[in-house]
Formats: sequence, C-alpha cells, structure tokens
Amino acid sequence: MLQAVLSNHTAIATRSEPWLQLLQAPFINPDLMRAPFDWKIAVDAANEVEPEGRCLKDVQSALRSAIDQFYEQSTEQSHADYFLDKTPRYYYMLNELYTMYPDALFLVLLRHPASVFASIYKTWLCEKPESALYDYAGDLIDAPRLMRDFITVNGDSKRVLTVEYEELTQNPNAAFADIFSWLGLDFSEDMLSYGDNSSYIGKYGDPVGVQRGKVVARQPIKGKKYSDIIPDRRLANLASGLTDYCKDQGYPCPGGDEWQGSKPTKEFKRFLRMHQLRNKKQFSLRDGVHLILDNVSERLGL
Repeated sequence: MLQAVLSNHTAIATRSEPWLQLLQAPFINPDLMRAPFDWKIAVDAANEVEPEGRCLKDVQSALRSAIDQFYEQSTEQSHADYFLDKTPRYYYMLNELYTMYPDALFLVLLRHPASVFASIYKTWLCEKPESALYDYAGDLIDAPRLMRDFITVNGDSKRVLTVEYEELTQNPNAAFADIFSWLGLDFSEDMLSYGDNSSYIGKYGDPVGVQRGKVVARQPIKGKKYSDIIPDRRLANLASGLTDYCKDQGYPCPGGDEWQGSKPTKEFKRFLRMHQLRNKKQFSLRDGVHLILDNVSERLGL
C-alpha cells in the first residue's frame, strides 16, 4: 500500500519487489547464503585466485554495476528522481546498504508483530501446511531485531524515516504528507487512490492487501483477539507468544490497534527453537532430541 501510494508521484519509479540487492548479500555476509556446497569455502577459494582477491572483487563490482544500471535506466525511462526498491528482506543487510549507498533514503515501515503474522497467514499460508510458516520465520523473528538495531544506530539521520503502518491507515493524509515532505515532494489527497497505478504490480509483493485501490482512514480496533484474526488455534497461540517475545526483547510493537494481552506459549517456544536450529550448521544431541519432539508434537497437534 505504501509503495503504491508513493509510486503515484511522477518523481518516483518502482517495480514490484526487485530483490536485486539480495544478489549481493552472499558477498557482504556469507552466512546469509545457503547452498549444496559450502559458500564460505567458495568465497575463500575465489579470494585465492588472484592477489588481494581481485577476481572476487571484480565479480562484486560487476554485479553492483548491473544493479545500479537498472536503477538508472528505470528512473530515466520514467523521468523520475527516485527509484523505490521495496524489498522486505533487505532487513538482512540494512547497515551494509546504508553504507554502500550514501545518497539513498531509507523508509523503515514498522507494524505490530501479530498484525504481520496475521497478514502472512492470510496472504500465503491459509491453504498450506503449518510447516510452511518456517519459511517466514526470519520475517517474524529476525526482522524486528535487525530493524530495531538499524533504527537505534541510524534513526536520527535525515536519511532515515521510521513510519508505523497503523498511522498510515488511521491518519493517511497527515502520515503521507510527512513522508512526501521528507522526500522533498509535493503531496495531494488524490494520491491516496492508486487503482490506476500498475507500476508496483508484479509476481512478488502483496496480492491481497492492496486490492482496495485506495487508502481509507479507519478507526483503531480495540481488543483484537488472536483467535478472531487467525482461526487456527495453535497459530493464534503462536502469534500471542510472538508478541510476548518481541515485547520482552524490546523489539518494536507499534500500532494504534489494541491486541489482547500476550503471553508465552509452547507453540511459539517450539517455533523459535526450530528457527534457531535451522540456522545452525551443527547442533548437539540435545538439540536433535528437541527437534524430533517438536516435530512429533506438531503432527499430533499438541
């Protein structure tokens, strides 16, 4: 929705979710790369091909040049001043992008963790097995931490603007006016209608939430219940545990909507443990036993 409204302005070009910078992620942080072969060894070997790792540096430079060329061509073709690269999983490399692109602006969009969970469930998971949720564990567990850390370090910079999703939906005129002012662009209320805008539509992105074609102001929702938003009992408990975990860790839990009280739950404890184990290259016998027990419990619906 935010991307759709912003790209209504003639000064902003965009494309669905490009994911382009994630192509650089394995070079920036080899731990982000999963492959049938050992990526760290591959990088180390490439560094040995020529003195001072020139071969690998040339590969990185060529990839960066190709991405930058795409940005430049897209803005030129649209006669735009900005290219909006909306890719949620850039949270894995925010600090690196902030350094690599010193002229870039960073619009950080925050949302209540339970609302993020509900959106993922409704959009991608309602007809899939529960195990598919682990593909989104990073969005639910890693993203809040990494975004908090980025804001803590860079939040006071004029290059960074933090926005809460609920503010966009409850006070759209004021919220979007502030964003466009930060960008140095004019804003008018008719930009909140984006039904005729197709620049942000593509294979990747949200196929559900933007279908209304317009941002309509709404009142805060009081006493939202996890079980009402997420019909599956175990997943509703997982959402409650996620919210409790984010609050306990000091991660952002914004929003004008009021969710019911959260609490630790066995469903989230298993989910967190599974996510942590999946990111380990090696784990102990104890970890293996927990993994088996968690899988059995999930299958039995316990």
